[in-house]
Amino acid sequence: MTGLLVLSGCVLHVSEKNIVQAKPGAAIESGTSADGAWTIQALSLSVEPGVALRGAIFQRPGSVATVLYFGGNGFVLSKHYRYVLRIYKDLPVDVVAFDHRGYGGSTGLASLDAMMADAPLLYDYTRALPTVAAKPLIVHGHSLGSFVAGEVARQRALDGLVLESSATSAETWASGFADASLWVRKGVVDASLAGRGNLSVMATLDEPVLIVSGADDTTTRPAMAKALFEAAAVADNRKVLLVVPGHGHMDASLSTDYVEAFDRLYLTDARRAGPKN
Repeated sequence: MTGLLVLSGCVLHVSEKNIVQAKPGAAIESGTSADGAWTIQALSLSVEPGVALRGAIFQRPGSVATVLYFGGNGFVLSKHYRYVLRIYKDLPVDVVAFDHRGYGGSTGLASLDAMMADAPLLYDYTRALPTVAAKPLIVHGHSLGSFVAGEVARQRALDGLVLESSATSAETWASGFADASLWVRKGVVDASLAGRGNLSVMATLDEPVLIVSGADDTTTRPAMAKALFEAAAVADNRKVLLVVPGHGHMDASLSTDYVEAFDRLYLTDARRAGPKN
C-alpha cells in the first residue's frame, strides 16, 4: 500500500493515485511452474465491454481447498506468482489470482472503485470453476488487496478470509505516518480515500478470519491488525490474530507461523474430507 506520498508544509497528503499505480504487462500463460509442482491454467473474465480481467489457477494433486489471492498495489501476476506459490507450497491448496484492472494482462483503467467492483465478480467466477466448486474457497488479500478481499467478505458469505498487512481506515493509516515521523505534523487523505478500509467490514463478518501482520511492519502497523481483530464480529474460535516476529509489510505470510495458523483455522475439516481433485 506504499507509494509516492506528497509532503507539503509538514502535512502528508495521500490520494488514490498514491496507492493505485497501474503496472501494465503481459498476461500469464498456461503451463507448469518452474519447480514442476503446479500446473497453470490461464483464466479470463470479461466484466464489461472492452475490459477483461486475466489471471490463472495454479493446481497440484491432493489439494483440499482453494485460495483466491488479491495482491497489493505493485502486484502483477506474471511477475509475482512465484511469491504467492511460496506462501502456499506447504499447504494442500490450489491458488487462483488475477491482475487488477489496468495491471498486468488485465485491460481497462485502474481505480480503487474498479477494484472493489470487480472483486465480487472474480469471487463468483472462481467459485463456479469446476475444480473449485466442491472445495472450501478462502479469500486472501495483501495490503491494498486486503481492502478488495474485505469488500468480497462484505458482499458474500465466505469459507474463510485472510487479511494481511491491512488497515483499519485510510485516515488512520495516514495518521500513523505522522505519529512515527519528526517531519510530518498530520496525515490527510483525499476524498477518493475517505472511509476506505476494513474496520467497517469487521461488523459484517460471518466467516472465520485470519488477520496477519508483520511485527516490523512500518507501513500498516500491527496496531491496526489488533484493532481489526478486536472489531471482528465472530466467535473467538473463528478469528485469529497473527503478528509475526521478524517480518514486515511484505512477508508476514512467508512464515511457518502463517502456515500453521492457516492450516489450523481452515484445513482441519477439509483434510478429513480428503482431496476432491
